[in-house]
Amino acid sequence: MHALRLPETWNRFFIYTIAVASTFSIALSDSATAGLFIVGILQWIKHPERGKQAPWLFWGILVYIGISMLSGWFSPYTYGVQEGFRDNLRMLTPLILFFALDDVDKEWLLKVFFVFLALIAVYGVIQYFTGADWFRSVENQSPTPYKHPCFARYGFTNVFHAKGNFTHHLTYGGVLVLSFPIFVSLSLCTAFSSKWRWIYSGGAAVMLLGIVASLARSIWMGSAVALFVLAWRLPKKWILLLTGVGVLLLGGMLWQYTIKAPSLDQPVSGVGVFWQRFASAFVLRHNQDRLLMWEAAGDAIEDHFWFGIGLNNDAEVMPRYRDPISQRTGHKFFNSPGAGVHNIYLQTWINLGLLGLLAYGAVWVLFFRECLPALWSRAGPAVEFQQALVWGACAGITAFLFGGLFENNFRDAEVQVMLMFIMTLGLHSARQIKLKNKG
Repeated sequence: MHALRLPETWNRFFIYTIAVASTFSIALSDSATAGLFIVGILQWIKHPERGKQAPWLFWGILVYIGISMLSGWFSPYTYGVQEGFRDNLRMLTPLILFFALDDVDKEWLLKVFFVFLALIAVYGVIQYFTGADWFRSVENQSPTPYKHPCFARYGFTNVFHAKGNFTHHLTYGGVLVLSFPIFVSLSLCTAFSSKWRWIYSGGAAVMLLGIVASLARSIWMGSAVALFVLAWRLPKKWILLLTGVGVLLLGGMLWQYTIKAPSLDQPVSGVGVFWQRFASAFVLRHNQDRLLMWEAAGDAIEDHFWFGIGLNNDAEVMPRYRDPISQRTGHKFFNSPGAGVHNIYLQTWINLGLLGLLAYGAVWVLFFRECLPALWSRAGPAVEFQQALVWGACAGITAFLFGGLFENNFRDAEVQVMLMFIMTLGLHSARQIKLKNKG
């Protein structure tokens, strides 16, 4: 009897470990994922019918990984097939986690997950004001002060990018922008007591403050998109009101900082940094680095249209496209060639070619194809909790995909772990709703 329940126990242990470790330790997350794979593969062997029960998304993931390896095979540069497989291993997580979630009480899982996310959000807000880096040894501490848009004149400001226990504020922001919509959605779920709805509301607000403190503009924009998606759960009058306010604010910013275009060349401190950081997104000269990276990306794509250059070859290949631009414009790029082009779609096209880009897009099309019908299920209160999870997962991933227009943190290990976790929560909940509708 105990032997029969052993896989369930290990599944619960590894899933809770992933939920907790995803907020602070990629090594522990990967170790738990490896354990989950060992148990899961044994369960797949024992239950081969799982192949027929798996969502079509799983096959989309396998095709994407296959094309990544094919791109490496055709690449004439240093890194090849092994990077196409190794760098995408975490994308296999949903194949195992999807079935393992049957062994977990998701309400309790989310409560534990919520506590650790709220803690790193609070930590990020503290970091914004102090640059604290408490969880690293003194010699390894690396606070990240915010650079003034006119760095040559004013240097660093007196505030810092929030980045939690991660190495970069975009990693921190990527983890939070994927996960905070889950708790916004749960705060609207009437299946919970008013106490828990208020707790989730307060925690989601703290997570939003952490996102603001990251000073990552792409994450801010993604968060706004997530809230817009979740607004569709509200009465129509609220949707119209929020949409109107959003359009007016965006229009005002475009007028003030693009058409009218006053100078941002002023020293700022404190909360004034938020306004200046947001405003600088609408002034082209303050985004020249990213625009020229995209120009270099276009040149690289033209030469490697179908199969790309392969993964991890950017440092070797991209200087030949960036150097002529630097010579022509006099611009010195802020980031090294290996850091990517700050757009996951262009980045995927560079690395994996058009075939890889289409496969990457197909993964997300298949995800939404699986989840969207569950959003409007008429099964009633019996599936309200599951629907809240599907709404949160869809909002978080939509935010992530929108933010990908300006960043490529899909390649960050910590963000990938969170992405696969949130994706699978949505898929599993959508399946439960589907089964309830059939029943």
